[in-house]
Amino acid sequence: AMWLVLIFQNSLGAQIDSMSRSERKAEERRQKEAAKAEEKMLKTFEKNYKSLQERHYKNQQTGREKNLIVPEGSNARTTRRSKNHEKSNVRKRMRRSQQKARRHRDGRTVSWWRRLSLRRSWKKH
Repeated sequence: AMWLVLIFQNSLGAQIDSMSRSERKAEERRQKEAAKAEEKMLKTFEKNYKSLQERHYKNQQTGREKNLIVPEGSNARTTRRSKNHEKSNVRKRMRRSQQKARRHRDGRTVSWWRRLSLRRSWKKH
């Protein structure tokens, strides 16, 4: 297939040499327009593909998973949507909860057997 293209281009080149200036310009313009149209087609295809991909991931993932998998090429819409889920201060939150847990554990000044015996003493009266 490659050599066919080469032969075609060579014959075109031979034709261009025998063309007048206006014909040559028209041919160049035609080629440019064809290239532009092809590029536009590719762009629209890529755009459609990306939106499909994003929709697919949006439907697949839930909650926290949404910020694990990000479709290739970020979109303002999806980034805004995933902003609700992503938590940047995870370390801080973990540290805080650990401290709180420690505080609660330290807060028990009365041992469990003391507490139980105290409750049983209440029942007697």
